Amino acid sequence: MISTNYKNNIPRINIRFITNKKGKEKFSFPYVAILDSGSNIHQIPKDIADTLDLKTIEEERKITTAEGTVKEKIQITDDVIFEIWGDKISKSDRFNNEKFKIGKSYSDFLVGTPVFQYFTVIFVVSKKITILAPKQ
Repeated sequence: MISTNYKNNIPRINIRFITNKKGKEKFSFPYVAILDSGSNIHQIPKDIADTLDLKTIEEERKITTAEGTVKEKIQITDDVIFEIWGDKISKSDRFNNEKFKIGKSYSDFLVGTPVFQYFTVIFVVSKKITILAPKQ
């Protein structure tokens, strides 16, 4: 189980990226992303994607936002491995072959609903925490 923090009443989650070079795993520094229950795709700022040397492609996708669903051409990463970074980390907290939409600024760094497939997510707004428990 992992709990997250809030900033300005917005739930945040710590994640880090994993690359595999010559059979050895390398881990990025932890990043703080918004945990967005309304987005059907993850997003990463362009400068961080460039720093991590993530390959990108252009793809037409249906994107769900607070304003509704739109179809647009976006820059998206090739498959990425990331994990939720918390007190207790297990292989079940790792997400393989995920794609991230390239955003413009750091406020575009978010983890979307694909995470909700694997975790029961409980928002405790009054205590400003979010609890993620792996689904069994």
